[in-house]
Amino acid sequence: MKITFTVRADKADGMLRQAQKMQGLKTGIKAGSVHLVSKLRVYPPSQSTYKRTGTLKRKWSHRITNNGYMGLIGNNTKYMPRVQGDRQTPYFKRVWAKHSVDYVVKKNYKSILNIVRNEIRKAMR
Repeated sequence: MKITFTVRADKADGMLRQAQKMQGLKTGIKAGSVHLVSKLRVYPPSQSTYKRTGTLKRKWSHRITNNGYMGLIGNNTKYMPRVQGDRQTPYFKRVWAKHSVDYVVKKNYKSILNIVRNEIRKAMR
């Protein structure tokens, strides 16, 4: 039995370009996740004599899932929601307002998009 097939160059080129875009997207998602974690690790200046342990900062991490198409950012410090998260106490709303997760994500949204776009462009070269 003989099997023959033909690959049209324009279709193969298109598939290759699409694969390159997807690899760039994966690289961009990873780079964007790393960027966001680095921004979430920034502490506001201390206004007390309390000695900081740095635990909250160290516990920020990222994980890439969904075959590279999703970046998950997390922090398993039990007090994170009250300090940087969605259940901030009044004190932390005042002192950490520009360091909350919502604020940091909104502030860095465009730069993360640019990171992803640039990685796609680099993959397409």
